[in-house]
Amino acid sequence: MSIPRLAVLGLSHGFKFVTRLMNCNFAKLVAVADLNIEKALKSYSVNESEINEKSKLLNSDVKIFKEYKDLLQEMSHELDGIIAALPNDLHVEVTQEAAKYGLPLLLEKPIASTISEGKKIVQIVEDSKIKLVVAHHRRFSKLIQRTKEAVEKGELGDIIGANVLWVAKKPDSYFESSWRIDRTYGGPLLINTIHDIDDLRYIIGDIEEVQAYITNKFRGNEVEDTGVMNIKFKNGALANIFLTDTCPSPWFYEACTQEYSFFYPSTYDCYFFFGQKASLTFPSMTLFSYEKDFGEGWHRPLKKQNLLVERFDILEEELKHFCELIAGKVEAKISASDALETLRVIDAIKKSSQSGKSISL
Repeated sequence: MSIPRLAVLGLSHGFKFVTRLMNCNFAKLVAVADLNIEKALKSYSVNESEINEKSKLLNSDVKIFKEYKDLLQEMSHELDGIIAALPNDLHVEVTQEAAKYGLPLLLEKPIASTISEGKKIVQIVEDSKIKLVVAHHRRFSKLIQRTKEAVEKGELGDIIGANVLWVAKKPDSYFESSWRIDRTYGGPLLINTIHDIDDLRYIIGDIEEVQAYITNKFRGNEVEDTGVMNIKFKNGALANIFLTDTCPSPWFYEACTQEYSFFYPSTYDCYFFFGQKASLTFPSMTLFSYEKDFGEGWHRPLKKQNLLVERFDILEEELKHFCELIAGKVEAKISASDALETLRVIDAIKKSSQSGKSISL
């Protein structure tokens, strides 16, 4: 099979894929679609290189459409897969369109805004048998994968729990996009914390129960701005997440991992994993344990070592996976049903905060 021919639907959030597809040798970008191409190409430009890439797109042989359905109708036979970075309320529709043409689909996270819409997507995939992977892109991070490996191989011993910090100050201009403060589509739980929940599910296992306290006191928007979540896993491990988008801080995933050029880099850790043999800080990948020859206990010295991780581009890794999925070489790293389970946890967190009770999954 020759390299897959791909289309990107939605450029405000999809241009990150366009940039990589126009500069790689494992796939070919043949078409893009956006309702307002001029506006999309003016937004999210964080450096001169990205501005040049947008100019390069306009002067390339990539076909540009306004309506994504027109793109699919005209070019379905020239495509091997589609990447949908469209608003959440179009996820069911675009999955139906992908199924209609039998095209593999990389669907931006979350799988949907509501559980009912997520269930519809799962059903469409099951009925049509199309190949679909949901873009919870952190699963393609070599840092996340190495952490999962450390837990699964017992390098930490039996997993006891984890602590997660996502503490950042979003600028006021961020909230000028109305969907970000819409109760159905916006809020840091659905935009940010859903990533942390998926990380924990991927690394530790399925979640059994949640208890949460959420507030919108500090920004006063319709959506939450701060929350604390207690999580119980089916394997008995426990975790805590503290979230706020109102506080200046270096302790949030995007800055700490330095996987995204948009965020000012941080040298601190934001995840902490605890096992009976060792503890692990993330993303510095520092493992703390006792040296057997010196004995164990809080009165004994700790051994400190770093787990090695190769350099990588997280979105390039995600695109490579999608291409391998199209070729039938791999199963989806996160399927529709798996992504729905992550969304269920977010839904349970909201219900717990509203009811003041723990919610069982």
